[in-house]
Amino acid sequence: MAIHPNYPDVPLVYAYFTTETDDGRTNRVVAFDTTADDQNENSWVIVDGIPADAYHNGGRITFGPANYLWVAAGDGDPALDDPDAIADPGTLGGKILRVEPDGSTPADNPDIEGGDPRVYTYGHRNPQGLAWLPDGTPVITEHGPGGGDEVNVLRAGENYGWPAARNSEGFDSYSGTDYQPPVAGAPSWAPSGSVFYTGEAVPSLQGRLLVGGLISQQIVAITLAEDESRLSADHAGRHDADWMDEEYHAASTPLLADELGRIRHLEEGPDGELYAVTSNRDGRAGDGFPTERDDKLVRIRPR
Repeated sequence: MAIHPNYPDVPLVYAYFTTETDDGRTNRVVAFDTTADDQNENSWVIVDGIPADAYHNGGRITFGPANYLWVAAGDGDPALDDPDAIADPGTLGGKILRVEPDGSTPADNPDIEGGDPRVYTYGHRNPQGLAWLPDGTPVITEHGPGGGDEVNVLRAGENYGWPAARNSEGFDSYSGTDYQPPVAGAPSWAPSGSVFYTGEAVPSLQGRLLVGGLISQQIVAITLAEDESRLSADHAGRHDADWMDEEYHAASTPLLADELGRIRHLEEGPDGELYAVTSNRDGRAGDGFPTERDDKLVRIRPR
């Protein structure tokens, strides 16, 4: 879900969901007017026709800089029945979309040859989180196949490789394509929602990209730096291989492992506090979860 940036003056709430139609299952983004008198006529479709399946639906929507609505669409094809469609920028599956609040196309969207004008990037498998660095650079978290989960800095119009490039397979074979490697990635930790934390409530996390973990049941704090020397030696994991994006180096540190269970999303509140939402009642949580109080919204404080 996402709330219009000018709410309540513009009383719209947006939702991404999977639904059944006469043509089968589909994903769509719908806007809801929270002040409408007739609740049967208070909504309208913003984006429709995103491929859907039991898995790989994506679903993260959020407003970013310039008040554009960003939509993280999964490939909707976990069996890879039609891999060409996923790699085709003219389709909506496996894409990051950027639209105006009314669903129209922003004038400064990338002009991708053969692409749907709403497509900002393509070649994604199952994106889960969207966040922005202080300079407005978008960053996504994404589930890989059997490992190879990723954190990607997005570049307008670029191809992020799926399904042609997966994990470390085919790096020699695909080194000449327009595939963009991730800034950080690791075996299965199932990254979920993310936020670049700027608040003061948890000083040790200020200025870091925080990513929730589902199967890993933790928060991963990622430090992004254009200069490798800015990364201190006490980080648990470093991601500065020579195939990385040359503009960034990254280091990651796991936090709160197995204390909250599966973490679905992280958010910074207007008060600068850091919040997490758990996802422990879907039958996938580890031992000890769900607890009697799951699922819950948690405020994270320094120890």
